[in-house]
Amino acid sequence: MRISNLLLLFFMFLSLTACGGNGGGENNVATSTLTASPTNIDCPASGGTFSVAVTDAPKEWRAYTEDSWIKVSSTGTT
Repeated sequence: MRISNLLLLFFMFLSLTACGGNGGGENNVATSTLTASPTNIDCPASGGTFSVAVTDAPKEWRAYTEDSWIKVSSTGTT
């Protein structure tokens, strides 16, 4: 349940940061495609190890955590 909430919060934050403008009245919003796989994880109460692959093209981004119950690592970056 916490992982689902964390993913939802992450995607909501990302959607807010994708909006912007140049102040000139023009709508020049950069196009970005964000994907996550799997889109849902059912976690037992005992916990476990689960992986979520998140990609964003063509933008570069970073993820981090300050909580001990979750680990964030980068793989396959270019």
